[in-house]
Amino acid sequence: MQILRLVGPADAYSYRSKPITVADDLEGTFLRVLDSKILATIIISQSVYDVSLFWEQQGGWISFYIYVFGLDSCSNKANELLELLVRESMLNSPYRNKCLTIETRRPDDAILPGRPTLSLARVDNQKLSGILLPERVMTPIKLFIDAIKQHPKLKLPMRYLLSGRPGTGKTRIIQAVANEAKGHATFIFADGSEECLNAAFELADVLSPMVVCIDDVDLVVGARDEGIYSQRLASFLQNLDGFVRQDFFLLATANDKRFVDLAARRPGRFDRVIDVDIIDSDQYLSLARTKTNNEHILSLFDEAILDALERKRVTGAFVANLVKQLEVMDRLSPGSLTGTDVKELIEELNEGFNEKGVSETRVGFGLQN
Repeated sequence: MQILRLVGPADAYSYRSKPITVADDLEGTFLRVLDSKILATIIISQSVYDVSLFWEQQGGWISFYIYVFGLDSCSNKANELLELLVRESMLNSPYRNKCLTIETRRPDDAILPGRPTLSLARVDNQKLSGILLPERVMTPIKLFIDAIKQHPKLKLPMRYLLSGRPGTGKTRIIQAVANEAKGHATFIFADGSEECLNAAFELADVLSPMVVCIDDVDLVVGARDEGIYSQRLASFLQNLDGFVRQDFFLLATANDKRFVDLAARRPGRFDRVIDVDIIDSDQYLSLARTKTNNEHILSLFDEAILDALERKRVTGAFVANLVKQLEVMDRLSPGSLTGTDVKELIEELNEGFNEKGVSETRVGFGLQN
């Protein structure tokens, strides 16, 4: 590729051109162009093309545009050049090996359809060691992280479906994986729209290795007998089967794996379906210790309280919220809490979060997955 011309307009109201303005603030690897508009003339494969690039800010969003024009009769590969430029810009962008969110941006004019937008994601500083998980769950998660870190050598991406009711820690596991594998892959958190899912899978061809993270995939690609999922399900299956490059990892969650279409969760499309269930009863006190250092509160978690929690088959989120409520009560009336108070609070929380008439084995809530 040969660049014959690379200029920027003098200002927004002028047709005159000027040399581009750059800043050397990218750790010496690349130069950052400060101009909002760039014009270039490129020769590639003995054909000449004009390339126009510009960006504009609208509200809190920045939109980037690129146009490629062939300038002679042989310049018939504008689309290929456009794809090359987009690929190179993504490979050399600050987005690579970061955590990103791709979501549908709705324009002010509701008549026009939304379009996928990319932005840096805010991920909690969750560590895997900070999540109480049984060994049967912890072992494959560690394997997933190692596969990401060793991807340049292994070239074997993995795809997991985490299944479990709200409050069992599925989203926290994804956040922990993102933190443990930071810098080794690009993480993309996609919303449930078909446009965003397709865009996320397309980016896998550019930002490899990439980990696509989809929360509540059962709401995105539910069982086909529900009827309303057919188009999104077909698109999802096509992406998994190789209509795009398969060099991507996948982490998806579902509250109940039975609501994910059988074709979507069969072997080959997912490598593992992991049931993330309630924590073991002997972990209740360990979890409480991670949430408070108040020795009076911790002393109340005796065998009777632990048995009560076990009978309710509560989630980790339930225990965390129980400790939070006890903290508030103890600070308002220091040292006055008794085991009876804790039992009564367990019953109140259980009744509040659980629907009447529903079995206690479904206790849990999704305030902190």
